[in-house]
Amino acid sequence: MPTDVEEKSILITETKDIEVPNLVWTAEEVLYWTGFQQRLERARVARDKMHDEFDGMTYIKRCEENRKLANTFIAPRLNKEDTQYASGLVRQKLYALLSALNGLDLSPDINAFDNDNIELSELGQSMEDIIWKTEEIDLDEEKKLMRQYTLLEQGEVFVEDIWIEKFKLAKNLTAKFNGKINSAKWTSRLKKEGEMATRNIIQNENVYLGDITTFGIEKQPYIFTVETKPYDLAKQIYGKWERWDFVSRQKKTTIQGKTQETTIYNSNWLFGELQKGFVEVVKYQDKPNNEYQIVVNGIPMLPVGFPLPWKHGEYSVAMQIYSLINHFFAYGKSLPMILRPQIAVYDEMNKLMILKTQYSQKPSLANLSGRVLSSRVFMPGFIASGIDPSQVKIMFPDIAKGFTVAEARALEIIQRTIDSNSVNPTFAGQQPAGNPTATQIIEVQRQAKMVLGLTIFVCSMLEKKLADIRLANVLENWFEPIEESLDKARNVLVDKFRQFTRKVPIEGEGIGQRIVRVISGEQMPKTSFEVMREEEEIKEKTGIATRIVNLNHEQMKMRKFIWYTTIIPKERRSSPANKLLFREMVSDLLSVFPPQEINMETLKEEFAINWERNFERLFKPAESMPQLPLMAGQETVGQETGVPLKQTKPNQVIPNERDRARLTLNIPGA
Repeated sequence: MPTDVEEKSILITETKDIEVPNLVWTAEEVLYWTGFQQRLERARVARDKMHDEFDGMTYIKRCEENRKLANTFIAPRLNKEDTQYASGLVRQKLYALLSALNGLDLSPDINAFDNDNIELSELGQSMEDIIWKTEEIDLDEEKKLMRQYTLLEQGEVFVEDIWIEKFKLAKNLTAKFNGKINSAKWTSRLKKEGEMATRNIIQNENVYLGDITTFGIEKQPYIFTVETKPYDLAKQIYGKWERWDFVSRQKKTTIQGKTQETTIYNSNWLFGELQKGFVEVVKYQDKPNNEYQIVVNGIPMLPVGFPLPWKHGEYSVAMQIYSLINHFFAYGKSLPMILRPQIAVYDEMNKLMILKTQYSQKPSLANLSGRVLSSRVFMPGFIASGIDPSQVKIMFPDIAKGFTVAEARALEIIQRTIDSNSVNPTFAGQQPAGNPTATQIIEVQRQAKMVLGLTIFVCSMLEKKLADIRLANVLENWFEPIEESLDKARNVLVDKFRQFTRKVPIEGEGIGQRIVRVISGEQMPKTSFEVMREEEEIKEKTGIATRIVNLNHEQMKMRKFIWYTTIIPKERRSSPANKLLFREMVSDLLSVFPPQEINMETLKEEFAINWERNFERLFKPAESMPQLPLMAGQETVGQETGVPLKQTKPNQVIPNERDRARLTLNIPGA
């Protein structure tokens, strides 16, 4: 709810040393809090110790090494003569995989069934549209790229999918500012902007699993996350809660006797010292016992045993690993860790190559002349007097020859090993060495796609898990009214629900639009013919083929449906690859079948869809079948409903019986 904000500026409150009262614990809370701390401590110790699965590193150190390799980290020189070099191959391979993934459509395919296991195809399609809309509002296209990057970089990714209320601090001037400091007056209110589903990538170090030996987050006995928030942002969320008054701006210790690895890559991520004006928020989820807790700076904000605040009963965090270590270990192996041994050797070889090249240009010399020689003696064009060249000799002539052919071949072998463990350069768009034939290039790319197949699989599994959580959130929240509006016909206030429009291919008409809206049962059209008439009216006004799907609010809230979610990786509809495939298909059709046996209307429709164009504007209308002229005042009667259909234009296409029978989603049998 909107709340008044007393402070004129947060900068005032940040500088105050405000005392907060001490929380008085009940006996039950003391026992609960002791067990709570023990669970957090066990999970922290189990994860943050050294593991062989992390190559003898701690989890925090492994995450740091992953980021260094993925970002081509160049360490500062320890000695003056050291060579600074990093090949950047890991980042190159990582972005090659990301580029391939970005060209795929990983949107969910949802199937809905009733209790009799009868598929409701339009309902499943409508839920796909709703999920697409929630992702569009949340700018999920960019988030998808970031979570895929994190998955490749770290070996596992944690993504939270929740339904949130958005608030904004609104300030309204009540007295105009005339140049004098005391002249301006304003009021401040925290205003609700709306509700939305959102996905957040959680920093790997900020997630703790209850059992590190259990594979799959859905099987974990409990999980918790640790995050830091600005004090005033946390106040917007929890400020009206009873125990917010006990939250201090200074962090209270949650875990006793803890140790913390602090580096430039992970400082202040986990149970660390907080910056001034920040608070630490711990969110605890226990799926088997249906418990949830929020702790802000050591203060539990919810009662003991509080249930999970969402109805689906699953964890709100989805986890996906990149490369399996073993079935009895919760974490995975990242692309940088897979390539790390070969990259270390490859970079070291390149450093030596640079060093030997430098030595061949400026070798170390032995001065036998008995005189002190300036380094300028060896510069081009310098004239030296009285120096015998035979008394100035190269100390190690074999090294001065530079990088040898054998060493160059060894470097190539190492690079081929790296390519075989990741992505071939040809698949990444680079020119192959030598003069390979087209067949060789195709074969290399085919083998690279086999390696890419596992990457596509794990990314598809991640999107499936997120779609399952998003579907549950949508079913719980999307069908609630968003506001009230005046029904002018009845002069009463009625609930207003969500609706949106999506550009989609429409059978027989190319690219059009589909309107998905939630309405109450009493507002549902009586027949599908009414829906079709509205579709034709919209098409008449806009020139865009339209389909309308009405979702009954009461039935969507009351009925229990069976849902199945799948991810079928495919090229994006308007991608160049899809267009080339379509062109190849047309070429094959014309080479095998005579034109009179091919349905050109279907090909024209698919052409319009691939190039995302309006079918009727792109192609001239086909000649319609001759029709008998209507007598003056004559009307055509709809066979389904008996409602007269006026023919307003010559050659106007009246919807056929198949389209007329398309039911609106007023699910029967509620």
